[in-house]
Amino acid sequence: MHTTMNVKPKSIPKSINRPARRKAPQTHTGWHPEDIKAALKKAGSSQVDIARQLGCCTSAIAHIVCGRETSRRIAEAIAVKIGQPLAELWPDRYD
Repeated sequence: MHTTMNVKPKSIPKSINRPARRKAPQTHTGWHPEDIKAALKKAGSSQVDIARQLGCCTSAIAHIVCGRETSRRIAEAIAVKIGQPLAELWPDRYD
């Protein structure tokens, strides 16, 4: 005689059921982040130096340089260090 057991199916992780999120492609109209980093180095400075000067974490500086976040205070400090106006570095944000 065959008995049927009540077996609950294994749950599938939610990540499998959801379609992958895709970020919108970023269009950079100003300086490329690597150019900003190079200009800081050429000016004898770094993202770490700016973070210390402003009293913030280095990741905040990196987020601004890479365009993930905006902060006028950090952007101005970067622009002053490399001797360029904000509108030159990030024309889509500052004019």
